[in-house]
Amino acid sequence: MPQVTTSCFIAAPPEDVWATLTDVARNDEWNPTVTKLRGRFEPGEDLAFKLRLGRATLPIRARVVRADGHELRWEGPQSRPARALARVSHYFRVEPEGDGTRFVHGETFDGPLCAPMGIALGRIDEAYTALNDALRRRVERRV
Repeated sequence: MPQVTTSCFIAAPPEDVWATLTDVARNDEWNPTVTKLRGRFEPGEDLAFKLRLGRATLPIRARVVRADGHELRWEGPQSRPARALARVSHYFRVEPEGDGTRFVHGETFDGPLCAPMGIALGRIDEAYTALNDALRRRVERRV
């Protein structure tokens, strides 16, 4: 099963990282990867957003399955026929580390359409690293 995992250290408390990550109203001010975000970060809630991967922008609909102050996770796609072909689980973890936070950001892919994703994984990794760096800059500027 293909997967992408990225991480970075943020010199701020986990609560500050979580607050910035989950502030839907201000997401477009700092996030270069997940844009035009609509929805609430509560389990069972639906999300809609645009995902930027290089020059491509993809419309995404997903459902929040976890949002507990430590991990935010959504899964998609929402339609049963589409899930038979591809299933995605996207996560962000906020972990205390020393005097700051380890931010872990990744995604796992499953299903027949996800198997040949090798080429796209590099673009996804770059986009997620850009999101991590933007979040780090945004949070550290406020500390």
